[in-house]
Amino acid sequence: MAKIIKVGKKNLDYEVVIAKNAISKTRLSSHLKSNNKIFVVTDSGIPKKFIKELKSTLGFKKQVYFYVIPCGEKSKSFSTYISILEKLADLKFDRSDSMIAFGGGVVGDLVGFLSSTYYRGVALLHIPTNIISMSDSSIGGKTAI
Repeated sequence: MAKIIKVGKKNLDYEVVIAKNAISKTRLSSHLKSNNKIFVVTDSGIPKKFIKELKSTLGFKKQVYFYVIPCGEKSKSFSTYISILEKLADLKFDRSDSMIAFGGGVVGDLVGFLSSTYYRGVALLHIPTNIISMSDSSIGGKTAI
């Protein structure tokens, strides 16, 4: 059974879902239903099995793009940021689309910063994969490269 905690105030609040199997088609579709395209950023340290599961779960969306960065702090850089911005522009992403950060703290920080700066804000969903990212980059809005 999932534990759902509301974080934030008024129109800036969001849900933190704590569950063994928090990634479900129902849960994702409720958060992504109004979005056109989805851009998922993950890192090379995430097992392919989990990426495949997320792709399958996101199968209800027609336009899902995955972008894999090298794992490690070096990926939290201006050059990675620029390369992802270029990819988003090539794919014609806009404010009606959304991003998913699927990984640890580096991915969470990078994608949090990307989503807040691209078109002055694109919807963001964090799927943290380790303890640090569960308690740091995915909660609170403090992200940077």
